[in-house]
Amino acid sequence: MGISRFIYILLVLSIVVLFYKKEMKNNFVEKSITKPLVDFKDSIIYEISKDGVAKIIQLDNAYLFNEYQKANNVTILFKKNKDDIDNTLSAKFAKKVGDDIFLKGNVYLQRGDNFNLRTEDLQYNIVSKILTTNKEFVLKIDDNQFKGRGLFLDTKINKVITNDIHFRLRLKDTNETK
Repeated sequence: MGISRFIYILLVLSIVVLFYKKEMKNNFVEKSITKPLVDFKDSIIYEISKDGVAKIIQLDNAYLFNEYQKANNVTILFKKNKDDIDNTLSAKFAKKVGDDIFLKGNVYLQRGDNFNLRTEDLQYNIVSKILTTNKEFVLKIDDNQFKGRGLFLDTKINKVITNDIHFRLRLKDTNETK
């Protein structure tokens, strides 16, 4: 009689422990996956300042979290004034943390003054307007082409610092490429 009670008590305890551990696992999984606050699909976002539209962002999908934002197939148009576009920035993937935008996959920057930059990975600070990359890049300014790895570009003062660069310059007098 005492053995059968002991076995029933063990059976009840094992069932309670089994369900208790299973419930703990489910709670852990739900808390470890962060869900976005807002989810956008095929959207165009306008940033409006006192002077008019300052920025236009076109994207396939975007997710807004507490600390960061991320988007796929994004194109950002930075406007100088209501009629002129200052910069166009596009990439397959973008992540914005604070004032920094991290771009990956077929990154392309075009400025209105015949300035084009292509790379696979780029970091852009909105406040300081500084671009950096450690990957290979192709930079075209007018008819001149620069290829290299590692780029630091201050867009406010048009200062470029790079390592391992190869370039082709078009001479104005002879119109030949060297």
